[in-house]
Amino acid sequence: MKILGLTGGIASGKSTVSKMLLSKNKPKCKVAHIDADQLSRDVVQKGEPGLKKIVKQFGKKVLTSEGTLNREVLGSIIFNDSQKRKQLNKIVHPLVIKRMYNQLFVNLIKGTELVILDVPLLIEVGLNRFVHQTLLVYVDKDTQIQRLIQRNELTNEQALSRVNSQMELVKKKDYCNFVIDNSGSREQTQKQVDRFFNEFVLKKTQTVSMWKKSKSKSYLPPPFVFSRVILFLLLLFVFGLIFYFVFKIII
Repeated sequence: MKILGLTGGIASGKSTVSKMLLSKNKPKCKVAHIDADQLSRDVVQKGEPGLKKIVKQFGKKVLTSEGTLNREVLGSIIFNDSQKRKQLNKIVHPLVIKRMYNQLFVNLIKGTELVILDVPLLIEVGLNRFVHQTLLVYVDKDTQIQRLIQRNELTNEQALSRVNSQMELVKKKDYCNFVIDNSGSREQTQKQVDRFFNEFVLKKTQTVSMWKKSKSKSYLPPPFVFSRVILFLLLLFVFGLIFYFVFKIII
């Protein structure tokens, strides 16, 4: 199973690229998608421990009248305060990563060929160490801001605040093996995705490789791999002891 770390920035078009990659899912080449954004929403649903921790940290003002998370209020608090953003990340990230590892293990059992680990903060939180290769969806900053203004109906100041709260995409390039430039048309992006898929997954030869060396550290298996190996060895040891004592009794 290959694990691809897919990253980008707000309004860079990461969701578009992930859908293009998912369309490659075929019986002979299973492709799965693990969406950190969706998981981050799941872990703060009403009744979840994540929401209770957020309320404890930021107060009941971040709740709607129905008792669900008011994302607009929370966003206005964290996007302009790096310390509060760190406090939120400290609550949400461990919960998301736990669910992410569970889904990775399920796909390992299923025999999935490619798992797309879709994480906006892949590099910032160090998850790029646990993937085989990293793919960045890139647009220039001005395009990013304009798309965000149109998509979320924000002012220029609000959009700039959200973009500046994340690591610059141009800096992320150094940590990624592949870059998809999403500044142009959908057709241009699709061609780049097709080429990437052929080279990385299908291993078809290309005249000019899209791969480049990154600053990321060497690949490490996700922690769940180590835990399963340890569990297997413990079970093997226990069954060995049982077999030994049963054999002694029979003799």
